[in-house]
Amino acid sequence: MKRTTIVTTRVDQEFNKYFLGDVLTTPWRDEFVVTSVQVIHSVKKHPNYTSLTQKQIQLLSKYNKMEVIRMKKVKKDEIKQIAE
Repeated sequence: MKRTTIVTTRVDQEFNKYFLGDVLTTPWRDEFVVTSVQVIHSVKKHPNYTSLTQKQIQLLSKYNKMEVIRMKKVKKDEIKQIAE
């Protein structure tokens, strides 16, 4: 199954590293643009809290500041349009 959107949570050294409009390339050369960066201060405020596993909740509970980042897969010809 190919993913066209990704949601990831970043903490610690990865916090404040990604910004709206950033284009990221995966190791398999797919490219994603950051479409949303949401800062949260509690795992209970995570937009996907009910989908997180207990292990994920336990891990994220150690942090008082995290970012939920949404990305959308883009085609190479769309990247130039995003940058403009």
